[in-house]
Amino acid sequence: MNSNSYRDVNVSDGGDLREVLNLIWSGKKEIAITTIILTLVALIYSFYAKQWWSSTAYITETNYQTFSPVRIEVSNLAAVLGDKKDPELEKMLSPSHALNLFINEFDSYDNKVSFIESNNLVKNIFIKDKIEHTQKNIEEWTKYINVKKIDNAKQQYKLSFLANTSKDSYKLLTDYISYIQGISNQEITHTIKSIITNYTVDYNSKIELAKNNVVNKINLEKEKTQYALMIAKAADVRKPISELNSNNQMFPIDIGISGLTEQEKVLGNIKNYAVFDPNLKLMLNALDLLKKIKITNNNLELIKYNKKPSEPVNREAPKRSLIVILGIFLGFVFGSTFVIFRKK
Repeated sequence: MNSNSYRDVNVSDGGDLREVLNLIWSGKKEIAITTIILTLVALIYSFYAKQWWSSTAYITETNYQTFSPVRIEVSNLAAVLGDKKDPELEKMLSPSHALNLFINEFDSYDNKVSFIESNNLVKNIFIKDKIEHTQKNIEEWTKYINVKKIDNAKQQYKLSFLANTSKDSYKLLTDYISYIQGISNQEITHTIKSIITNYTVDYNSKIELAKNNVVNKINLEKEKTQYALMIAKAADVRKPISELNSNNQMFPIDIGISGLTEQEKVLGNIKNYAVFDPNLKLMLNALDLLKKIKITNNNLELIKYNKKPSEPVNREAPKRSLIVILGIFLGFVFGSTFVIFRKK
């Protein structure tokens, strides 16, 4: 009984399938017409839908030689520091930091917005396509600018910019890369200037402190000389006395009245404080070197291209072949469904 039931089910299923196939075959004209119509609709849509092109560039770390102009400009700092190195300066002038800085600035939402609002080509596209200059539309455009890491070991990144034409995509990507290069260069220049300024301020403070110490020392020596002169006059010691041991005296008078009088004049006319503090001369020389440092706004190539930006040859969207295939598929499905339900 179970075997007969199984055969009945199979016969029934087979009969239903043959019936469906017969219905489809009998309505092949309607199915063909539906398929052709939807295929044409898909084809027309694929030609008239807004096109999207994506220009790309592949970048990695630049060379150490890139920073040679800046290292020459800050060579005086190297002379001041001697064998030491400034960690922050070394970081600023390293290829890895330059790449990370560029990528962070490239992917910055604020930088994207600033570029979109200021770029002339974007402004013309907004006018041509009648796009309102609203926050929503600008935010939508920020999604067209992308960066993606493609190789962790080699520090390689893919940069891309979507636009409605191949030419616009290429132009916008090259413009944005130049824009970010400028921002990154400014950041490096500003940081290096801050480093030099900090050293200059530090040396100014040290020199000022050293000068104050020297002035205090001179004033103390002048006061001691005045007391010694008073004692020498009282003792009527007019000429230097070599036999007189002044090592243990608070106010030595061994050089006599004439010597003490001249010593008082000399102390009152000292201009070169380095006489009392030899390190002061070294600090003044260091400060002079720091003041001679001039940091220019170098236009450094902070990245190296593995593949430069170029006009894309293939659209990102719409994919016409896929749209046409989808049109054919939907045409067959809708046509077959219509024929089957109509016959039943």
